[in-house]
Amino acid sequence: MARLSAVLFALSLLVPALSRERSGRSGRLQLAFIVAHTLHFVFVTWLASVTGGAGMFPGGRSVAEVGGWPVVLAIFALFYAVALIALIARRAGAARARLRVAGRLATAFIGFMFVATYLPLVASSGWYALLALLVTAAVAADLRVCAPASGQA
Repeated sequence: MARLSAVLFALSLLVPALSRERSGRSGRLQLAFIVAHTLHFVFVTWLASVTGGAGMFPGGRSVAEVGGWPVVLAIFALFYAVALIALIARRAGAARARLRVAGRLATAFIGFMFVATYLPLVASSGWYALLALLVTAAVAADLRVCAPASGQA
């Protein structure tokens, strides 16, 4: 589900970057991304509960080794906070400068987290390289489309 959410995240950025006429679909794709990542979190939580949290974090670290369930819940809360900021900013459009900047930062942060997760896994499968490249290209395209025209602040 995490890989599906990465693809949906990338599509939610690429669709408006490639076609202004289809940018309305971006919000639905972003919601689909959030739903897919929610399903990922449900699966991760279930898996951690049946395995005692063993090997759930990079490097084979357990849930207990990274701080326990409070850390897991903080990760979930951080994701929803950042994802909702990005979604709200996208829906508000260019109306509010601070919200627009917060949305760009939130989008870039989500992209960074996907890429930072996938790059260490490239040695195990080339698919992770493809996902990292797709997310990187989507964030770059989104930042370029969201950038103010020259001469604007």
